[in-house]
Amino acid sequence: MKSNAVKYFLSLIILALLVWRFVPTGENSDQWPQRTVRIVVPYGAGGGTDTFVRKVEPIFKQQNLLPQSITILNQAGGGGTIGTLDVIDAAPDGYKLLCHHEAMLTAKLSGVVDFGSEDLLPIIQTGKVILVVVVRADSRFTDLKSLLNEAAAKPNTINFGADAGSDALAAALSLEKHVDGAKMKYIPSAGGAKRLTNLLGGHLDAAIFNLGEYHDFLASKDTPPSENIKAIASFDSERHPSVPELATCTEQGFPVVANNAYYWFAPKGTPQHIIDTMRVALEKAFTHPNLIKELDELSIDPVMRSGSELDEYLKNRIKALKSVMTPTTLKTPDFPFYIIIIVAILFFLMLILKHPPEDQMGGEKQSSRFNKPATLSLIVFALTIIALQFNVPYILVISVSIFLIGNIIAGWEKAHLLPLAQTAVLFALGTELVFTRLFTVPLP
Repeated sequence: MKSNAVKYFLSLIILALLVWRFVPTGENSDQWPQRTVRIVVPYGAGGGTDTFVRKVEPIFKQQNLLPQSITILNQAGGGGTIGTLDVIDAAPDGYKLLCHHEAMLTAKLSGVVDFGSEDLLPIIQTGKVILVVVVRADSRFTDLKSLLNEAAAKPNTINFGADAGSDALAAALSLEKHVDGAKMKYIPSAGGAKRLTNLLGGHLDAAIFNLGEYHDFLASKDTPPSENIKAIASFDSERHPSVPELATCTEQGFPVVANNAYYWFAPKGTPQHIIDTMRVALEKAFTHPNLIKELDELSIDPVMRSGSELDEYLKNRIKALKSVMTPTTLKTPDFPFYIIIIVAILFFLMLILKHPPEDQMGGEKQSSRFNKPATLSLIVFALTIIALQFNVPYILVISVSIFLIGNIIAGWEKAHLLPLAQTAVLFALGTELVFTRLFTVPLP
């Protein structure tokens, strides 16, 4: 009796998970929002993107820009890819949106992930983030020319702080293109604070910071040069008022403009009126004097783009980034191919190998030369791999596969049917969660 109760309870849990995973909420999207809207920040609390969005959140509340509140959901990991993928897979109901910057563009172009901005619906671009090249204050490099000339004379000897697939890497690669033979060694240093530590510690010769970080990290003038930093170039199209003495890359003879920007996205399929409602609310927020003042303190310019203008801007940015970004040389093993080969070999062995002779089996005569359960299980396993290669939905394929293999081994006994079905569905849902959220592996 107790066993049956447990089985029914597990069945209800699975049913609830399936409804939560696949069935629309049934809310009237015409009256959006009817509950809290979550803004996914694909980085940890306290970072640049998180700080940016947290400046926006109170303006929504103070000005009643939406009938419901917005809340921030930090989903760090994978250089911003885990949170991005979560929104891509979210229901297109407007209750989970994304705020990200150009790292989501460069991550795909560099081959780090196979998804990007085209897998989402752009709502609006808010804020322009100025990038600057920074060295230690006592560095031998005083401008871009001295940095790039040495990079050409001594390739791969200058340690430059830039993560794989980052907007900083794209900007640095753009500079290299203007000096024949220039090649710097790029050192991962995620986060501005770590980048600063590596720069001051001599582990980096140069790095890229956003202008807000530069102002925060710049020490007083009486600080020893070995413990301070200096900017040698700005990637903006013109000098910024907060650092009027800092020349742009273009002024120094390297026509590269490569600023960052924050974008707001919704899952594909989100109704247009939801996109429009959120866009209008964000436009009102970013024209509010209080927010403009706070963004100015972060050295973020209040630039906004939306609609066809934003679509064209993203198209041009991707084109410009693609000209310098190349897919990473780190290749992921082709696991499906290897699994198919292994299954084929095992299946072949099962067909040709005989059972031990009768005298080794206690004189019992074997009715078949094959191990039938193992052979059938291998066939199901092979069909599972083939189905996944043809993009049959992962949850469906894995659930059916585990259910069939379990029953083949258990002899299709009635008592095992329900537990095996429960196990199959739970395993499929659980592994989908691990692969898509933890490892950011796209599944059918």
